[in-house]
Amino acid sequence: MPVTISVSVASWMIALLAFIVLIFFVFAMILYLRRCISSVSRKYQDSADLSSAVALLEADKKKLEQYLETQKEELRKVQGEREEQESIRQDILAQQTRLKELENAVEGLVAMQVEKRELEARMADRRKELEALEEERRLFYVAMTRAKERLHISYTAERFHRPQSESRFVKESGLA
Repeated sequence: MPVTISVSVASWMIALLAFIVLIFFVFAMILYLRRCISSVSRKYQDSADLSSAVALLEADKKKLEQYLETQKEELRKVQGEREEQESIRQDILAQQTRLKELENAVEGLVAMQVEKRELEARMADRRKELEALEEERRLFYVAMTRAKERLHISYTAERFHRPQSESRFVKESGLA
């Protein structure tokens, strides 16, 4: 009999060991299932967070699209203003060019007026010189015609260490 008891004890121990292993296995399965459930719930939580994040992003996207539209409108306005300013700048440049041309014409007219006045002054001086010369010529001929018997005409060959020639009136009269 002792053999049966030892077998029964051994089978009882095996059964106990199998039961412990089974409990351990069940406990491991419970832990595993808990982890899986936790992971799945985290995934569901993450997906809920993701869907709320997507909703927030869609709202932000709409706001950004509205902002972009307003910025596009502002850009169109600025471009229109720039085009208008460029047109005004071109008009100003054209007017400045015309003004320069007019200034050049006025400067030309002023220069011509100055030259005309200088020319008139020179002509007046020349006229006075010619009148004085005519007066000298008239006096020479008056003196020549007053002589009754003889006419002596003389001149100096040198005056103030400069050579002199006869008067032009003598040459004109043909006496020299």
